[in-house]
Amino acid sequence: MAARGVCCGCFYLYGKNPTRHYLPMVEVDAHTIILNITSRTKLYQSFTNLLTKEPIEKCIYTFPLYDGVSVKTFDDAVSRGETAGLLGQSEEASDVFSTSVGNIPAGETIHVEISYIGELKQDAEVGDIRFTIPAAIVPRFGYQSATPQASATIPIEAKGTKVTVDVNMADGSRISNIQSPSHHLSVSMRVISTASEVDPVMTRASATLSLSGKPLKKDFVLIVKAKDTDNPNLVLEHHSTIANYRAIMATLVPKFALPPSRPEIVFIVDRSGSMQGSNISMVVSAMRFFLEALPSGIMFKICSFGSDVSFFWRKSKMYDRGSLAEAEKHVSTLRANIGGTEILSAIKGTVKRRYKNLPLEMISLTDGAIWQQEKRVPIPE
Repeated sequence: MAARGVCCGCFYLYGKNPTRHYLPMVEVDAHTIILNITSRTKLYQSFTNLLTKEPIEKCIYTFPLYDGVSVKTFDDAVSRGETAGLLGQSEEASDVFSTSVGNIPAGETIHVEISYIGELKQDAEVGDIRFTIPAAIVPRFGYQSATPQASATIPIEAKGTKVTVDVNMADGSRISNIQSPSHHLSVSMRVISTASEVDPVMTRASATLSLSGKPLKKDFVLIVKAKDTDNPNLVLEHHSTIANYRAIMATLVPKFALPPSRPEIVFIVDRSGSMQGSNISMVVSAMRFFLEALPSGIMFKICSFGSDVSFFWRKSKMYDRGSLAEAEKHVSTLRANIGGTEILSAIKGTVKRRYKNLPLEMISLTDGAIWQQEKRVPIPE
């Protein structure tokens, strides 16, 4: 997850009680190379200064270090004039990269290039690797409102968002599929974008997302299915400028002699009157996170309860792009409007409607003000 409340972008402070004014982002191009279970991403971003009279003397660029990624390099350039960049740590949070950029002329565009690396999430049980780019890294394109420092604003044309992911697995592995539960992709198997003329091999694949004139409205999620991703491995990297300086990353995936489990997951959501206000907003945010993090191929559904119980879908559906889109649309409509907090009926209804051949996992999202807590639900074997 990205640092709470922090989005990626350039802003400057203005006013007696300084407030942030973000420069509109007009273009994003991300190129990621996945090597086994590590990723290296080069992120190119363009921001436009809509001030029509004066340059911005000091602008601050922030980048939330989501999922433990580490920034390797940072560079900035402006189409005219010179900028000054100073690398530092954000005063807001230790998991936010921050740098100051100065002297951005009126009407000009600043181009930012940042490289970062990370270790990918892995489901060793089914051989999936999950790569994510949070929507906070690509905030909404748009216009900047006029400020006391500017007499007018300049309309801009947003070029859009492009994400390219090249997957290169170790020799002996085999990529069987690349898919995204969040977006429609263009996928090429056995080749990568930077070496399309090389002979095709089973260890390579490439995926591209192009959104003309649009930002990411939700997190970009890519799932790679490949053979032997749970094998222990070492990655050795040589420093690009310091001789005889190396770093090694070791990955050891624990293996237990447990039978594979593909449970049915049911989210039991409290929509009683006590959930009004910030409570239901937090539930909606949590549900969006949970839905995007579900492993592919499992069965899931959503149960809402209060004085009554309702199920979104009578029976659970398999997790894929279509069912995710349906569930996210439903979650956006959740309101605290179902009276009291009677969770017992919701649990009984969930158990009754379960798939008998699958383990059942129930995840309850509630403020804890539950009626009839002393009662117990018989759990079937």
